[in-house]
Amino acid sequence: MRIYISLKHNTNIVNRTGVCYIACLLLSLMTASVLAREYPMPLVLAVHQDNEISSLDKKDVIDIYMGRYSTFPNGQIAKPVDFPTNSIERTTFYQALVGKTERKINAYWSRLLFSGRATPPLEASSKQAVIDLLGESTLIYIHKGDITKEMKIVYQL
Repeated sequence: MRIYISLKHNTNIVNRTGVCYIACLLLSLMTASVLAREYPMPLVLAVHQDNEISSLDKKDVIDIYMGRYSTFPNGQIAKPVDFPTNSIERTTFYQALVGKTERKINAYWSRLLFSGRATPPLEASSKQAVIDLLGESTLIYIHKGDITKEMKIVYQL
């Protein structure tokens, strides 16, 4: 038994739909290409080479960057440094670390500041400022390709 199904297509609709799909595909590829150039390497967390910490786990990083702890696991003071507000690094960092947008992170810190329970990470003005702020007790996140000989990677997102 054969069954024949006849489909009548309006060729204008099919052509327009196809063009829309192609345009969306090209736009996605261009956006991905721009982001790949803008954000080529994964983010890593680093400390100064002289810091005694050799590695951190995700919970340690969350506790330090979200103000729960002000020390590294060994008891040494930890001073986290943030990239500027609305930077791709900062947005990506918090999304990867805690799955929250920068807007939600800012609201979180507003509540903590109001209650006086914690202090947010120091906000640097640029990538170079993040690098310049690196000291024995600071914790920074940075592109893996920007690591210098003075830095030691302690966690990779």
